[in-house]
Amino acid sequence: MKTTILVRGFDLSCLIGILDHEHTTPQRIRVSVELTLKTNNPVSVLGDSLCYMDIQNVIRGLTQTHVALVEHLANAVVDHYRGDPRVASVVIEVLKLDVAPHAQGVGVRVSSEDL
Repeated sequence: MKTTILVRGFDLSCLIGILDHEHTTPQRIRVSVELTLKTNNPVSVLGDSLCYMDIQNVIRGLTQTHVALVEHLANAVVDHYRGDPRVASVVIEVLKLDVAPHAQGVGVRVSSEDL
């Protein structure tokens, strides 16, 4: 039995991008994360799992300063959870919501191999 913790469609604004205006004008992004736990046992206490709010706070913390590329943010989240002994793998998607007017969003998906 695998357990995967999901945070889907977490929207926030931050300074992200390499263009001049992206250093001064916040953009809306949408972040989705899947964290698969190492345990094959059913989760019975929070200590064996991950708190959804903590995951969102990690993302907020990583976006407090300018982020050059959506890939950098995605890789930073993967790196953060690489050190968590409960996490077997991470899949993260970061979309810029207002860059392409005819798309729901443009961005990147990064997945770790088993950590």
